[in-house]
Amino acid sequence: MKYSICSTVYNAAPRLRASLDSILQYINPEEFEIVVVDSKSKDGTLEILKEYANKFPNFKIIVRKCTRGKGRQIAFENSQGEYIIPVDLDTIYLPPWWELIKAYESWEGKDKYALQAIYSGIYPRHLLEKVGGWRDLQYAEDFDLWWRLIEIDSLKIYPLVTGKNWKIKERESIHIKNILHIVYRKYLDERDRFIVRSEFNLGARLREIKMWSKRYSYYLFWIPLTSLARVAALLKNVERRDADYVRNKWFNNFINMNIKGDIIYSFVAFPQFTTAKGLIKFMDSKWGYGDE
Repeated sequence: MKYSICSTVYNAAPRLRASLDSILQYINPEEFEIVVVDSKSKDGTLEILKEYANKFPNFKIIVRKCTRGKGRQIAFENSQGEYIIPVDLDTIYLPPWWELIKAYESWEGKDKYALQAIYSGIYPRHLLEKVGGWRDLQYAEDFDLWWRLIEIDSLKIYPLVTGKNWKIKERESIHIKNILHIVYRKYLDERDRFIVRSEFNLGARLREIKMWSKRYSYYLFWIPLTSLARVAALLKNVERRDADYVRNKWFNNFINMNIKGDIIYSFVAFPQFTTAKGLIKFMDSKWGYGDE
């Protein structure tokens, strides 16, 4: 098996068919398999997955309650492909996704590097095994993996938009009834963010939140919750990374593969850039992208 398309999913029924259809239109069962971990969905997601498994020969379903990071790792461990393609099944994949896969085939960095775009990527199995795959995290499990690959000079980033994603707000408003559950999920997200993105201190994260949150929720909800999450992350003894080092290391691994499609350089936030203008200024000074 050449490629394994791996994903983890929870309560994605409203979007699942459209997402799978957008993937299946390109692939064939001779070269591709699909491995999906369902985190015990309650909205009919599993039934839809079984429906597609009956249509596509190499479609494997695993049911296990897990975090997003653990789910991705379980899918990876149960796959057989030489190359792993992580996808999100609340995303509709666009033609640039398929163009990225084809471009990787002839790329001079194939096998030496994993390649990450927006909403998907391509990872040689041996590189995932080398860094231990995905960790058991609910949030930022993707950046956590990217950074470990960057540290061993094994990841390149092409900020090509490969899909169209639904926002998390939709999932929460439909599927989460209990307010305490919502708060706990937000807490886990913030805690894992501080664990993975240790270049963010509490002040930097709160400034980021203040840009989009309402005034009353910022002071009554986000400040206490984020502060608690920061303390919890510190108890994990996470080594603090220098923000300038992380930022420069990240952008120095950007490449251009000349695939037609939208490019978003700012798809990952950094403490220094609280506005798009600041990012554009940095990119322009380094590569001249601001002239495009």
